[in-house]
Amino acid sequence: MSNHRVLYKDENFNAVLEEKDSILFLHCEVDNFSKSVFKQMQVVLEEIKVACLSYGWEELFSYTPNPKFGKMLGGEKIDEFEYMNKHYEVLRWEL
Repeated sequence: MSNHRVLYKDENFNAVLEEKDSILFLHCEVDNFSKSVFKQMQVVLEEIKVACLSYGWEELFSYTPNPKFGKMLGGEKIDEFEYMNKHYEVLRWEL
């Protein structure tokens, strides 16, 4: 069973946490990108990472078909997979 929770949402991007099989995943969708939006994304990501640690999580991951923003924000590629004819990368976030 999967559990999704929207942590941040505005007109530019949103950040959602997904807990699946005791693994925590961060998903982010970007609608409008600019330098100021990127800076806000950095702030939100740091707040999410601090909150994850305070709730006892030790690891945070993302899986995405478009890892551009994740890598720009410091996500580390640790794996990749194909699902329904689409290529995904798995990123690990340093908490």
